[in-house]
Parts: sequence; C-alpha cells; structure tokens
Amino acid sequence: MNPTSYLDTLPTELQQQIVNQLDADSVATLAMQVSAMRMREVALTRLQAMQGGLQALNDAMDRELQQIWEDGY
Repeated sequence: MNPTSYLDTLPTELQQQIVNQLDADSVATLAMQVSAMRMREVALTRLQAMQGGLQALNDAMDRELQQIWEDGY
C-alpha cells in the first residue's frame, strides 16, 4: 500500500498531526520500509506458488515412476 494513499484515507485533523510530527526524511524512510515489506510479501507469495507447482510436478513424476515400475518397464 502506498503510504500517501493510506494517509489520504485518514481524517484531515489526524493527517495534519501526522505530517507535523514527521519530517521529509522520516516519511521517505517509512515509504521505503513499506515498499520493502510489500516486495517481500510479493516474493514470498511467488515462492509459495513455485513451491506448490514443484510439489505438483514431483507428485506427478512419482505417480509416473510408480506406474512404470508396476508395468515392469
């Protein structure tokens, strides 16, 4: 989530309080941290999908090898 977009969803008074408390460096650091967290989430989701695909492939290969073994090839 874009930190600016999230800030826009807050009540105006709360937005002003937050902006007053944070300087530009803090906002930039926070934005980078949020971006890094999101990238890690995306990477984890992709790795989990890849793991699922590899497990399905492994299971299919096991079934194929079992069938070959049973057929006596």
